[in-house]
Amino acid sequence: GPTPAKRPAWTPSPELRTLDPGYNGGGDFSPDGSQIVYSSDAAGGLELFVRPLAGGPARQITSGGGAKVDPAWSPDGSAIVYRDVAAGGLWRVAPTGGPPRQLVDFGAQPAWFPDGRRLVFSQPGTPTLGAVGWPATYLATLWTLDLDSGEARQLTQADREFGGHGMPAVSPDGRWVYYATGRLRGGGALFRIPATGGEAERLTAATGDPLFWYEPTPTPDGRALLALSAGLVVRIVRLPLAGEGPPEPILAPAPDPTTSLALSPDGRRLLYTECLAEPRVEEVELEGERAAATRLRTIAATGARRLWLPRYSPDGGRLVYELVRPGARGETVLFERATGAERVFDVGRGIWSGPTTVIVWRDGSFLELDIESGRQRPRAWPAAFAALLERSRPRPVALTRDLRTVAFTAAGQGGAQELFLADAETGEAVQRTRLGRPVDYPVFSDDGLWLAFQAGATDGSSNEIWRLARAGGEPERLPTGEGPSWGATFSPDGRRIAYSAHRGGAWYLAVAGLGEPERLLDVPPETSGYLRWPDWSPDGRHIAYERMHYTARLWTLDLPPAR
Repeated sequence: GPTPAKRPAWTPSPELRTLDPGYNGGGDFSPDGSQIVYSSDAAGGLELFVRPLAGGPARQITSGGGAKVDPAWSPDGSAIVYRDVAAGGLWRVAPTGGPPRQLVDFGAQPAWFPDGRRLVFSQPGTPTLGAVGWPATYLATLWTLDLDSGEARQLTQADREFGGHGMPAVSPDGRWVYYATGRLRGGGALFRIPATGGEAERLTAATGDPLFWYEPTPTPDGRALLALSAGLVVRIVRLPLAGEGPPEPILAPAPDPTTSLALSPDGRRLLYTECLAEPRVEEVELEGERAAATRLRTIAATGARRLWLPRYSPDGGRLVYELVRPGARGETVLFERATGAERVFDVGRGIWSGPTTVIVWRDGSFLELDIESGRQRPRAWPAAFAALLERSRPRPVALTRDLRTVAFTAAGQGGAQELFLADAETGEAVQRTRLGRPVDYPVFSDDGLWLAFQAGATDGSSNEIWRLARAGGEPERLPTGEGPSWGATFSPDGRRIAYSAHRGGAWYLAVAGLGEPERLLDVPPETSGYLRWPDWSPDGRHIAYERMHYTARLWTLDLPPAR
């Protein structure tokens, strides 16, 4: 057939490109397409700003600190609804500013129905800020809110196969709700469900790869979705809805990470957020029995996609952490704490198995890496251990230092994700929790006598840190504060646990113990990003952890007609 004409490159239009330093992202168009609303840290915290596309200054429409995110402009232009991370729930404010009003005290990621009388949102949901690991938390579901009556109703049911439901959008005729699903390391998909409830329909085919889909955004004619496709490469694509052809690339590759797609009412212009990741591994020095932070140093900083999971060597003289570069698999970095020297190994994350050896993962098998010589040799495990790994997939497992006992999470009696202990040699496993809610990320104390893990709160709004004796007994909840508490690491004496805590719209490093209330350490909090995965040094004097800070800028992209 004839050679198709070469199409011009699709480039961001010059009308809007925020180059201001800091975080400016997560926007939405006004109904007439002349303005956008977005979150910015220009005033401290994250507040909402409105900006004309034709030029001119932005005006701040919220105040009070905290984090206001996920703004969505009403169809008639009279209101903007958003998530207030610090105060909780969904709020409404006029585009000109003024006193906001709380609509419901839970939920995130709101989207309007075309009639302007209803909202759909994710619960518990996560605010769309920076690069999200997956579109929704745990077993999040979708809810609708009637603005006249104030009644909230659950629209979807928990889906253990595909994970939580998030990032909802409504079709132009109001008949369908589109949403994304995702589970950690398991990929995701796009679905739609009738707005009145019923059976959900999957819109994206399985790829065999851990590919995530985000931000389904219907076109004005209702014939296609714009969406983000994120694997090793991030793409913005157009997905036809009626079998009209394969996905059509819009921007491929897109910046990594890209978030928060919004389409102008006429369908001719796309708004998106380009996030700029600033990952670091930091170490804080502790002082005294109360573990007050006294000194902070950055032990790794680079333009990588992520630096995470720092782990001290048994003697405390070294750290290993995982380095993830854009479009590449993870690598293990060895950091010498005394000299600051680093070595990079072409293998994935690892755990210490001896003074100079690390068990690492590469190409579907385990290796033992000698960090002094660089030699790698296969690490053989009993078949029973491989069966335990398969049972826990895709969740991570924890091992005692002697590598003989495995802690993992899997579906237990009643169907909820519970904690199990198993012998690595025989594979014999015993269910150790029966909380009836998602249990995740187990970790052993240094002596192997205790386990810590996180569990979803009973109201589904956050997660808590719990402790369990390996020898038996009932699990005990630590006195953590309200809000998500993520990851855990024991002090060397096993009396306290450090973790990252989301409090008042920011992430902190926190310490708690049984009978010892939560204390937020004197570490700079993170509002445009997160803190994660702390590890307590063997001498008890330091904690290393991951810090991710995002800056962001908004772009518009002029769209040509669909093929």
